[in-house]
Amino acid sequence: MKNLKAFGISVILFIIFVWIVLLVTTKIVIPVKLDIGKSLITPNVVNMELSEAKQILRKAGFAFQDSLAIEWVTSPNYPDRTVISQTPVANKIVKNNNRVRLEVSTGGKQVNIPLVLEDNAINASSKIKQLGLEVVFVRKNYGLFEQNTVVKVEPEVGSKVLKGSKVILYIESEYEDQVLEDQVLENEKSDNESSQISTEDKDSNEIEMIDHSSLEEILNNN
Repeated sequence: MKNLKAFGISVILFIIFVWIVLLVTTKIVIPVKLDIGKSLITPNVVNMELSEAKQILRKAGFAFQDSLAIEWVTSPNYPDRTVISQTPVANKIVKNNNRVRLEVSTGGKQVNIPLVLEDNAINASSKIKQLGLEVVFVRKNYGLFEQNTVVKVEPEVGSKVLKGSKVILYIESEYEDQVLEDQVLENEKSDNESSQISTEDKDSNEIEMIDHSSLEEILNNN
């Protein structure tokens, strides 16, 4: 009788245990799994600025750890950083871990690299910056040209590049493989000019002092 009673208690405890396991699995585990792949409706982000499009997608439930792909496209019909197209398309039912691909415009404005070979580095930089491009200098000791003369250009002269792109000017220098921004070279030029002016002022003051002392000597002799 005691054994039967013990067996009955064991069965009851086992049933309770199974019920608890099922309850936990149903209430916690399964919803979590469903949440990972839950259905979402893709919002329409075409014609939006990229940062705004990202916010809209996040609010719609899309995570961006590895799910957002951006392809930059040259397009004269869309402003810079504007979404041209999206995949999946708007109002499509997908899972929240689906990959979202956006085509984003770079603005579409292209310019040609001007002819600046054998030009002075500062003049060349000015011509290139007027086109909306950035300039980086690389100093190299070619031993063939005057200091700060443009010897090579990357991308090469005549190439079409997007506005905002960087152009590398290789210039003749006593230094070797030194990379610097254009502002640094302009500052160096200003410092050299200031130094030259200071030297000229010093020479001028010395001349004035000599003339003044000579005048005093003449007056004293008289």
